Parts: sequence; C-alpha cells; structure tokens
Amino acid sequence: MSWAFSYTGINSPFNDRQRIGITTSCPTPSATVDLVSTACHHDIRTFLVRPGDELAVKAAVAEVCQRPEVKPVDFRFIMELPRQEHMTPDLLSGKIEAVSKKLGVDSMYMVLLPWPAEAKDPDAEPFNRMELTRQAKAMRNTWDVLCGLVERKQVNFLGVRELSNPQIEALMKPSPPQVKPPVLIAANWMKVSVWKSEMHRVRFCHSMGIQVLADFEWDLNRVNGGGAGASDKVVEMVRKNQDGRSAMQILTLWGVDRGLVVFPNLDHVKNRPTPKLAEEFDKERKITMDAIDSLSLLLSPLFRKKPMWKEAFALTEGEMKALDEIDGAWNNRLNEKLLRGDTKWGKEKAGGGGG
Repeated sequence: MSWAFSYTGINSPFNDRQRIGITTSCPTPSATVDLVSTACHHDIRTFLVRPGDELAVKAAVAEVCQRPEVKPVDFRFIMELPRQEHMTPDLLSGKIEAVSKKLGVDSMYMVLLPWPAEAKDPDAEPFNRMELTRQAKAMRNTWDVLCGLVERKQVNFLGVRELSNPQIEALMKPSPPQVKPPVLIAANWMKVSVWKSEMHRVRFCHSMGIQVLADFEWDLNRVNGGGAGASDKVVEMVRKNQDGRSAMQILTLWGVDRGLVVFPNLDHVKNRPTPKLAEEFDKERKITMDAIDSLSLLLSPLFRKKPMWKEAFALTEGEMKALDEIDGAWNNRLNEKLLRGDTKWGKEKAGGGGG
C-alpha cells in the first residue's frame, strides 16, 4: 500500500532539524552524558528524557551550549508520565516542575500521557463498556489538568503514548454533553517498524493533525532473525543501490520522509560494556560518534534534494515504494493466518465458537 500523504501540521511541534531524536536510557549516568553530549555536538536537538537522566542531560547540554552557535531554545525535551500518574493537580504540577528544574528549563516542551490501563487483547477478554468509560473519564480528567499547565506555560505541548485510534477519538471527539478539550493532542508516541503494520495508525494520526513520535526499530536481526525474509531482501537491495549505507540510515530516512519524528533504537550503542582502559574508551566513543553522525547527516535540509558531499544520499521513488510495500506484505501474511485459522479468533470461528 502506498502512502497518500505525510504529516504537514501547521503548528508542528518539531521542525525539520528536530525530526530525529534520542531516547536517554543508558545503563549509567556517565554513559548518558556521553551519548547526549555526542548527539548535541552532531546537531541532534530532540531528547526523550527518561526518569533519573535529567541531570546528566542538563550537564551535556550546558557543555555544548558554550559554543556561540548553539542556542538553548533549539532543544526539545520530552518527558513521559507513568501509567499510574493520573493524579491530583498539585502532585502532577509538582512532578513536572521538578523535572523542569533538573533540566534547567522554565517549562517542559512536551509531556506524554498514557491511557490509564494497559491495552488488552480483544480476543482474550470480553468487551467491557463500563470499564472503558471509566478509563476514558480518568484520561480526560488528567488531560484537563495538563491543559491547565499549558495555560500557565508550565508545559508547551501535550502528547500521548501508545494510544489507539478509538482512544484518540474518545479524547479529541467526545460524545455530548462533553466538549473538546481546550488543548488537543500534538503527538502520539508509538512503536514503529517497517516490518510491523502500524502504518494505519500513523496515517490516522496524520489525518487528525497529530505528529507521530516513532520508537523506531530498524534492526533486521532483532525483528526478523537475520535477514531471511523477503522484506529484509528489500532493505538489502536498497543498501546495495546506496553504496552499502547502513540499514539504520536507510530506514531512518524512510521514516523522516514519511513524516515521522524518528527515535532510532540505539541499544547496540547504549548497552555495550563500560570501558575500563583509555584505549577501550576511545574505541567505544568512536562507535557512538559514528552512529550519531550517520543519523545527524539526515537532518540537513540539502541532504535529500541535491547531494552536496560524498556522505549524502537520497532514496529514489522506487526505493521508497518498495519500503512502503513491506507494510502491505505484513498485512497480507496476517490476513492469510486469519483465513487459515492460525489465530485464536480464527480457531474459534472455525470451531463454531462465534455462535
């Protein structure tokens, strides 16, 4: 299936130079400082800050801001609330204010709010309208509190985390007598991979004027076990056409071109053993720098228009279409499983369990 459009929100929270971000989830504070410092020096300006990493991020940003061309206002810090943080206004305000102070900013750029309850398998549990109504009410109550923080300029933008299409509609288009919230959803954080069919959710968010923050899985080995599938061969074909560019570069560029704010999975960099010798530290630092540098190249406004230096490249229309169609192939395989009765739903239907 080909994409009909990309995100073109008028009041986009992220400009073209802020569309690739880093998630701070390193094993140690020193590793977080090193990662964020390297990212800042390579023009990455968007960070999802995990709890406990605030002071490390503040130190790294303060160090890079000593350069006159780097402006603190260019940085975009995002925090996510745990699922149980549907709390009283004072406690919620205090929590966000504490994180802002640790980061050294006057206001939090974006706060992500999850749905009050974990998403459940519709095949595993029966539909419970009363429970869903209770969850929607709790979500709206907390959202209204956050809207008040936006009005007080304690928060700039509000986003959500892993909300489904019906949940987004329940919040943004409530049934009467409820009215729309005063502040609408600016972004939805979700897991995205070219191998996993989440593109229908991305298209829905874009149609609602919501930007997608993509927890982006690009690694062939992690997803498909080493490049055995047809979709992996598509990526390898593109790599060959693009002089062996890394899969991370190619798929991140695909995500950016499709309107996503991409947070590539960097576990292969973050979870390496802590170096003990100076030589080991230099080697590990170079691995981190090379990975971040390969991403930061994609932020250049000239990058995809007219290659100006040997590191630049752009995906052709045919290559973009081939990557888009991986999602269609995933859907086709799912439909085949349903028809064969390989899923719980299919087995119940085949056995007459549907009545």
